[in-house]
Amino acid sequence: MGYDLHIHRRKDWLDEGDDIELTEWEALCRSDASLEITGEATATIPQTGDVIRLSRPGMAVWTAATGSTWFWLDRGEVTTSGADSVVIAKSCEIAEALGARVQGDDGEFYRPDGSYFHDDD
Repeated sequence: MGYDLHIHRRKDWLDEGDDIELTEWEALCRSDASLEITGEATATIPQTGDVIRLSRPGMAVWTAATGSTWFWLDRGEVTTSGADSVVIAKSCEIAEALGARVQGDDGEFYRPDGSYFHDDD
């Protein structure tokens, strides 16, 4: 299971309310040539050749020099998995455009340079 980054407007990513709406997310993707709403992500399991598909509104792919990264809108937040420093920086760029912030599964918040802090720091 991957480690997720959550782009949201809440005090904590587990909270509810102050949702990012699908129309906002889609508008941001349309304005950013590196993001494409696909509605679907696919992956092939190397050992078996089986293809896994995840379909949902708001599924988008970000194509960068480091490969492709999936972002999806779910429960009012944009999420991505397995983030490295390049994905963290892109997540912060997305968050800024949405008036949001980036938080990891363990509760830390990220800055564009990859450094992080806890709200109580």
